Amino acid sequence: MLLDELVNLAGERIGAEAQIVGLDAVLGAELIASSVPVLKNTRELLARGYRPEGTIRNVETFRSRMRSTLPESELTLMCDAQTSGGLLIAVSPERASAVEAKFNESGLFYAKVGRMTGEDRWLTMKP
Repeated sequence: MLLDELVNLAGERIGAEAQIVGLDAVLGAELIASSVPVLKNTRELLARGYRPEGTIRNVETFRSRMRSTLPESELTLMCDAQTSGGLLIAVSPERASAVEAKFNESGLFYAKVGRMTGEDRWLTMKP
């Protein structure tokens, strides 16, 4: 069964996590950057040149396994190394509504940010 939904529970960096999920499962992942929640003022700080070394390493490390149509600044943001306990999960399409219902019932924040694909170990990032 191909897992379909990528869900980010914390609203932070997910590029590396999506890459890891796909690599471990020998699947690919498609990430929709506009669906990723971003903390207020983050893009402004990025535009002013704030880029942690870990973030730069993430971009360099995963670039060869990514297909991206994102501007460089958005790609950098999606690979941000700073996280506050972010969690990325993949849920089969058949179970997606039940999982969403549980999150809503529990008052937990989540965001659908992409899907798993059959593209062997590729992370595709789209606006």
